[in-house]
Amino acid sequence: MLHVGTHGTLEFMSGKESGMSGDCIPDALIQDIPHFYIYYVGNPSEAMIAKRRSHASLIGYQSPPFTLSGLYGEYAGLEAMLHQYREAGHINSARLPDLWEQIQEQAEALFIEASDLETLESELYRIRRSYIPNGLHIFSRSARGIISYSICKFFSCLTLAPK
Repeated sequence: MLHVGTHGTLEFMSGKESGMSGDCIPDALIQDIPHFYIYYVGNPSEAMIAKRRSHASLIGYQSPPFTLSGLYGEYAGLEAMLHQYREAGHINSARLPDLWEQIQEQAEALFIEASDLETLESELYRIRRSYIPNGLHIFSRSARGIISYSICKFFSCLTLAPK
């Protein structure tokens, strides 16, 4: 039997929380069937539940590689509008009210708070610097080169980020 994913039904059926016996439903269902469970390596506590409660052999997989999201589409357009607003402040301040109205409309359409310029710029910076998955982990292939570097960089940012 091969389980793929987290939170299978089998290990959460009625029975003891530890030290399974033949009277527990998971043990009665699985019996002698070889049981393999594919689990994300970043979730060891839940993997141990599956192992203990259903006698599973765990197969761990890595997280996908991560990359900086950057800004794209309408978010990049909003940032361009902010640059226009800053330039208009130096060149033609009469345009500022109209530009600010356009910026607020675009921010609202993107569900971004636009109470003031600094808050908006800060939120766009946070979005631009967010890490997002870049592809999938492939079984039997270890991360190499730039992918390995991006994974290490991602996890170091998580542990070194100021609180």
